[in-house]
Amino acid sequence: MGHNFNLIQWLFTSPADATGDPVHPEKFHFYIQWLVFNTALIAAWFYYQVEGRRRFFSTHYVHRRILDKMLNQLAIFAAVGYIVLAFRYAATSSLLGDRFWRYGWLVWGLVLVIYWAVYFVRSYRDDVAGYREYLTRQQYVSPPKAKQAKRARGKAASVR
Repeated sequence: MGHNFNLIQWLFTSPADATGDPVHPEKFHFYIQWLVFNTALIAAWFYYQVEGRRRFFSTHYVHRRILDKMLNQLAIFAAVGYIVLAFRYAATSSLLGDRFWRYGWLVWGLVLVIYWAVYFVRSYRDDVAGYREYLTRQQYVSPPKAKQAKRARGKAASVR
């Protein structure tokens, strides 16, 4: 008959035990791609923190908030990716070298993509519209006059 597939055993079998030969463990072929992907995410986060936030979104609150949150989540995702990759590379019989952690990391990435897709479909337009309304209201609110602001500061200081 057919061979029964045991998902739990497959997910939690160490790379050294997967082939049945501890001298020749299971091969993992995606080290370079994984390193490039994680490095690109960390580089994008670093550039955004140093220069991009000021250069591209210094005046648009909604876009700056979205990119702050998204890139912070992706930087944590990439840092954990480095850890999972390191344990997989050095996996002889380590618990963190199991397939479960790699696929868990990929599921986490999929959850992030779905989260942001749902945000952009459901809430993004409302957030941008609310921000534009706020900017329109701010055009009609007069800034405090220097004398009034000085007088208010003087009264607050004399009350103390």
